[in-house]
Amino acid sequence: MFSLFLEALIPGLTQGCIYALVALGFVVLFSVTKMYHVMIGEFGMAGGMMGATLYAAGMPLYASVIIAIGSTTIISAAIWYAVFHRPFAKGASIMNLKLITIALTLVSVGIAYLIWGTNYKELPPFSNIELSLGTVRIDPQTPWIWGVLLLVVAGLSFLLDHTLVGKALRASADQPTGARLVGINPNSMAFYAFVLAGALGGIAGIVVVPITMTYYANGVFLTLSGLLAAMAGGPNRAEGAIMGGLFLGLIQSLVGAFISSKYMTVITLACFIVILLIRPQGILGVKEEEL
Repeated sequence: MFSLFLEALIPGLTQGCIYALVALGFVVLFSVTKMYHVMIGEFGMAGGMMGATLYAAGMPLYASVIIAIGSTTIISAAIWYAVFHRPFAKGASIMNLKLITIALTLVSVGIAYLIWGTNYKELPPFSNIELSLGTVRIDPQTPWIWGVLLLVVAGLSFLLDHTLVGKALRASADQPTGARLVGINPNSMAFYAFVLAGALGGIAGIVVVPITMTYYANGVFLTLSGLLAAMAGGPNRAEGAIMGGLFLGLIQSLVGAFISSKYMTVITLACFIVILLIRPQGILGVKEEEL
């Protein structure tokens, strides 16, 4: 029984780390703009597909990963300036911005289909070290996924606490009116948050490829999973995004191991609904009037 628990726990934590990475992207952008960035999963899909394509073309693995993440970050910046910069600067409603992201998501799925077709893409693990916990074998990619989440959290903490841009982002999220009064440009902060969210999506999308593979429509799954995690944990708290991601990953894995894989989605969504019925702002979320 303990071995079965470990066999469910380790993949659950791993999947939860991916959800948490995507959820952090939602939290970063929502905190600054109050907009849900439903394209984050598409950046994850693009990062995974580009990395796998570059590796298949003969590029070294780590170079493929770095270039893919950098490319998604650049694409995110280009999309902001081409599509979102003017509407946001002109005061477009949050609903209009959401509709634009939904439309762009559909377009990106179509473009990905035209470029890569329906074939799955894969990458080898980032290292081939064999690990085990008791009798349970740990996938070589699993420590990388856990480590990447820790590095991202540490990097975000350093950015927000020790850099001018990070402090401006935090001010825009916590006290938007006060931030404007001291000269912080909300349009610039929205741009930085949008690009950061795209980079986080790209990171999440590519580190999971050695375990699950990826294909052109994988972004929708990443988006929904990250959004559920962010909402369950609290869309305005980074700690909530991490807790929500790990919680959903563990619930899915444990239900699949001890009940049935048929009920994973149903029970996970039921838990999500219960959480929001009890705490509409999420487990660690803060009501807007309390900010």
